[in-house]
Amino acid sequence: MFDLLHQIQISGSARQVLDAISSEKGLSSWWTKDNESLAEIKHVNIFRFNGAAVEFHFRVDEHHTNGVLWTCVQAPKVPDEWVGTIITFYLMENEGVTDVKFSHRNWKLDDRALAQCNTVWGALMPRLRGFVEKNHVNPYFEG
Repeated sequence: MFDLLHQIQISGSARQVLDAISSEKGLSSWWTKDNESLAEIKHVNIFRFNGAAVEFHFRVDEHHTNGVLWTCVQAPKVPDEWVGTIITFYLMENEGVTDVKFSHRNWKLDDRALAQCNTVWGALMPRLRGFVEKNHVNPYFEG
């Protein structure tokens, strides 16, 4: 199995970051505008991209003050390697700065999709930071 890892620091509370990574409004501000998201265990969040040409369904398996864990349970219109992957955001706050450890784990293949996904996550992290620190709304995907 293969894993994607990123780590950033954000000037803001862990609560602010948690809201940005787990609410529909927050996720719409830096990731994709077209999402149906709730911060509820077992809820399946739906993320759509490129006019719904691509869609991912992630079940919320963990949601707590230190982060979230989602499992991809369905990925219509894309190769099957997404299903079973696990996204985590782990948050640790110290004196108003939150360390964000991100992972997208459990990839079955080391292929083009893995590299492309890693590139996108790398581009998303500064957008997350900009939203939390400056309320800069700049979704990577319009929907």
